Amino acid sequence: YLYAKMRPDDEDVYLRVPDKFYELDLDFKDLPFVTPDGKQARYIKLKRYLYGLQTAGAMFYRHYRDWIMGIGFAQSVVDPCLFIHKDGRDMILCALYVDDCCILSNSDRLSTWFQDRFAAEFQESPDS
Repeated sequence: YLYAKMRPDDEDVYLRVPDKFYELDLDFKDLPFVTPDGKQARYIKLKRYLYGLQTAGAMFYRHYRDWIMGIGFAQSVVDPCLFIHKDGRDMILCALYVDDCCILSNSDRLSTWFQDRFAAEFQESPDS
């Protein structure tokens, strides 16, 4: 779920920083847990959706849908979690369930193409 970034029109979400967090032996100066005047922040504003937030699943789906349709897939009219890409007689189907993806294809070329694109988008650190 960490790949779904907050958009400017999304509602702001804040988390309270646990009191015990500041007792850890960490260098906080480059982290968002310190206010500009150097005080410990009581709350932090999220930049990405976290697993466990009420809207995290929907926002991950939005991110995934926008990405997969951007690389040439069409969304099924029967099932909004099924995406289809055709190239001549070759076809690849991609089904999304929660945060799992299942692909079926009659083409090694399309399977490799999709796996490479998927890895480039989702297998790197969300912060990179």
